[in-house]
Parts: sequence; structure tokens; C-alpha cells
Amino acid sequence: MNVHVGKELRAKLGIKRRSVLVHKGDKVKLRVGEKAGHIGLVMEADYKALKLYVEGVTNKNARGVEKLAGVSPSNCEIVEGNFTTKDRAAMIARSRKK
Repeated sequence: MNVHVGKELRAKLGIKRRSVLVHKGDKVKLRVGEKAGHIGLVMEADYKALKLYVEGVTNKNARGVEKLAGVSPSNCEIVEGNFTTKDRAAMIARSRKK
């Protein structure tokens, strides 16, 4: 489940790739919808349902309890994340601008 990488982050990392695999703990910005512009951490990435659960994006159920609302990964862009893990560091090495 890939998510777009923001232009500033791409320039900072020096990569050509426009999207990367999203991980729990990444900071994403919503690009579309009523919460457009909202920035929050990914609390959960549901790879089976292809949904991200971002802090601050909630729905109320019939009992009035707020729960995290699922967001499509195509409506998000990564603003900040941990790119020092083994798999992401290898991706950056492969995708460096020459």
C-alpha cells in the first residue's frame, strides 16, 4: 500500500520515487475531502482493507463513541517518516537521483 511522498520530503531525501510503502508512525497530510490539510500520525495501516487510520480523523457511531475513520492511501501524502529502517534505507539507495 503505497502513499505519495511530499515534494519537500523527496527533495530532502534526494529520491526520484513518488510513492513508498506506508508504515505505522509516519506523519501524513490529507489531500482530499473535508479534512484536507489535516496532518497526523498513522495509527494503523490495514493492508487487507487498504485503509489508513490517522489520528484526528474520526467518525461517531450511533452511541456517540468516536472511532478512527479509514482513509484511502491515495488521498494522503507522507510529510515525515522514519527512513532509517533496513527496507526503507535500501529503497532510498536504489532511488537516489544521479
